[in-house]
Amino acid sequence: MKSETQESNVHNLNVAERNKRVWTSIENTAEEVIEAGFLEALQRDPSQQRQWVVLIDGHPHQIRLINRVMKKHQVKASIIMDFIHVLEYVWKAAWCFYEKGDENVEKWVANHARCS
Repeated sequence: MKSETQESNVHNLNVAERNKRVWTSIENTAEEVIEAGFLEALQRDPSQQRQWVVLIDGHPHQIRLINRVMKKHQVKASIIMDFIHVLEYVWKAAWCFYEKGDENVEKWVANHARCS
């Protein structure tokens, strides 16, 4: 049973997104797609009254491009990495150091996937 203190620390984080857009392209570069997304966001919210959120798969190149475009347009956004994709990268890295079937790989992944 939860104590009264534990109950008071629980917050509902189920917030419905508004004006959600998903961007992708096979014709344009990643930077062009990111630029288009930020230009549309600036049209919708020119004074940045709302909190902007960018969800990515954690690829370092994406982060660099997003930061470059945000700096160019002098805007701020929270960058959220999809942990499942990040975890896939950690597993791929793990197999560079361990042989197939090595049980130590799970400990390595657990240690490197932890945010600290």
